[in-house]
Amino acid sequence: MDRRLIGALLVVAVFLVATVVPLLGGHRSTGIAQPAPIPRDPRMGDCLRERPQGIEPASAQPGVSGSVGNANTPTAVSSPLGPALVSCQSVSVAAEVVLTVAAAGSLEARQRRVAETGIDCHAAALRYAGLIRSAKGFLPATVSAAQAAEDPVGWRMSINLRTAWVYPSAFLRSAGRIWAACVVAPPSDGPYRGSLAGAFDTGRLPDRYGTCWNAPTVTPAVETVDCRQPHPSELLSVGVIADRSTVSTADLRESCRRLAAAAVGRLDPTAGGRLVLKTTPERLYSSELDRSVSVLCYLTSADRPLSGTLLGLHERPMPFGS
Repeated sequence: MDRRLIGALLVVAVFLVATVVPLLGGHRSTGIAQPAPIPRDPRMGDCLRERPQGIEPASAQPGVSGSVGNANTPTAVSSPLGPALVSCQSVSVAAEVVLTVAAAGSLEARQRRVAETGIDCHAAALRYAGLIRSAKGFLPATVSAAQAAEDPVGWRMSINLRTAWVYPSAFLRSAGRIWAACVVAPPSDGPYRGSLAGAFDTGRLPDRYGTCWNAPTVTPAVETVDCRQPHPSELLSVGVIADRSTVSTADLRESCRRLAAAAVGRLDPTAGGRLVLKTTPERLYSSELDRSVSVLCYLTSADRPLSGTLLGLHERPMPFGS
């Protein structure tokens, strides 16, 4: 064999050994490890892409009484890198941050700290939506304290919602994050559009937070339905009359009308007769043995079904379905 050919083959063999042998121990690359970026802490008004696991969806939709949300707020721990925060103007969101407080230490210590603040997460969510606490219950902020005191009915407005305190994960706690967030979500799992913030002021209640019914008149058989689906009626508020002997049927109806105007955000909540204002009971009888009586105030469509909530509607078009 030609000596020059042999020499060329030896050069090639040496080159292959030099390039292949290091790869037998695994591919190696140069670089510097970078820590995963930690998102900022949640703030009031932030929206969440995913529903916290601690906010369990309602197992069944209630009927006549409607749903006023969970008074006892459960707790949840965020995902390792914290809740996925998005703009409330996104196409869809799953929950919202009502407020945050500073709480350090172990998870148990943080829970104690939140308890020490005395903050009721459920009540905070109602205020976040634009309801204020009166002597008799929550009402839209447009209702003055004097009006609430003079009203013969103690209306107790609420919203169909669920709340929970959400805490940083173990990883975030080790990174020095000291927040605890009161988070609100609709009773049913799934995304929604809009924001609960200021719903009874300048905003509008997202449809998933409404309490809508499958019948135009309240009966023991009535069932709640998703307000985005065609429905004939929607609950505005429950209330209590302490002494029915002092309140007439006309008083009840007028009180319901004033409440509806504040809740819908229109001087005429019936939209010129396209909606009908109703109460349960329809009439008050002073001869009843029980002086105290629970009442409902609700709106029902006169003809076409509704396909959205009426609460916080203001001057927007009526949400009539096709």
